[in-house]
Amino acid sequence: MIPGCLCKDAKNFDNKATINNGSCKYKKKKLKPYFSQVLDVQLNETSGLIKFKNYWLTHNDSSIKSIENCLYALNEKTFEIENKIILSKTKNIDWEALTQDSTHIYIGDFGNNNGNRQDLSIYKVFKKNLFKSPNIEIINFKFENQKSYANAFRNNNFDCEALIVKDTSIILFSKNWINQKCDIYYLHKDEANQEAKYITSFDSKGLITDAIYLAEKNEIFVCGYNKKLKPFIIKISHFNGLDFSVANFRRYKIKLPFHQVEAIYTEDGKTIWLTNENFKRKKLMINIEQKIHAIKLE
Repeated sequence: MIPGCLCKDAKNFDNKATINNGSCKYKKKKLKPYFSQVLDVQLNETSGLIKFKNYWLTHNDSSIKSIENCLYALNEKTFEIENKIILSKTKNIDWEALTQDSTHIYIGDFGNNNGNRQDLSIYKVFKKNLFKSPNIEIINFKFENQKSYANAFRNNNFDCEALIVKDTSIILFSKNWINQKCDIYYLHKDEANQEAKYITSFDSKGLITDAIYLAEKNEIFVCGYNKKLKPFIIKISHFNGLDFSVANFRRYKIKLPFHQVEAIYTEDGKTIWLTNENFKRKKLMINIEQKIHAIKLE
């Protein structure tokens, strides 16, 4: 076996290599959306995004006082709200992520700005009868390496806003306020109470807020923003199962200053959809409305 960079988009692609070793280096890319649209004011805290049965599904997080435990179904083309799916057996403490597999939709109720939550959970919603009265299971978990639950507002590494489902595992991507990195954990998608097992970390250079897994290409895309509220996308490729030790991490900067990007979705790994929350700062005269964007990766 010959180790090297197997990604053809990398500056140091090695056509003689037979096994990827995580050494790929990329040119810096800064991309601009080719499409952006303001969303309904009801979605001013949009924090998750998937497509299901010709609908876009999204939800709000818990910073809205009148928060509802519901998914919003948006028209596929106009992005207008067409339906609200009330999930009566759930509670929205801090919903931050949305993903799916062939049978279920998973809602991550694990937003943890203070780092002190001991009720982290994932709602596993059966797709059958989703618009009526779906069966809902709950996965409760804690991080295996968290020792303290003291209140540490935006000063902890146990916040989380991103998850994917891969085979029988749920993979979590942390939002590390202290070191601006990302820790990767995994759970079993069929166990009710468990510890999230630590896998590895990578230098995200910012806060990770969502993720999407493209099974056909075995690629993961995560989004987030840095301390200056500049959004980015990171493409993770060439990993093996839950082994990210030799994975490639390609970073894209997004030309959307002051956009608090909170959700990501793709079906082909080329067109990337993002949503951002409403963001206002009167003193700085900043007023960014909640939007959905489409970006072509290069």
